[in-house]
Amino acid sequence: MAHKIDGSLLPSIGKAEMKEMGVKVVGDRLKFLKINNKNKVLARRVWRNKVIWEGEEFREGPCGDMLPFGFPYCCWTGVPDKYKVTNTKFTALMKTYHEDGYFPCLTDKTIQANNFDLTTVNDVDYSEEVLGACTCCDVAASKVMISTNRGEM
Repeated sequence: MAHKIDGSLLPSIGKAEMKEMGVKVVGDRLKFLKINNKNKVLARRVWRNKVIWEGEEFREGPCGDMLPFGFPYCCWTGVPDKYKVTNTKFTALMKTYHEDGYFPCLTDKTIQANNFDLTTVNDVDYSEEVLGACTCCDVAASKVMISTNRGEM
């Protein structure tokens, strides 16, 4: 610890810093830099894939959400879509039911993963509008505007 370097500073060590610390053998410096570059790649991969938020599609049930969505025919509603946000990507797993009968849970379904690159996002705005006049049955429509380096999405 004579140079007071901890793990957070390792990625910033280069040839000049190694010479300043007294590492004179070129081979030792090159070995360290090679290992350090591998660690940088691994740290970047871990950061990119870190899950920030995960959730399911919200489905309000009857009676002010006191009963489950689709009650009393919960099987007809199918499973909710799933969403995941990492540091660089938004993923939406959406199910499409191929209804040949009355029960979506018993019919074929297709699961489609939609991935959106978040590395170009500059700003996200959210607005919500309540539709209807009944306090127990109101439905809200949400709108998300995403500004990117390439324009609006």
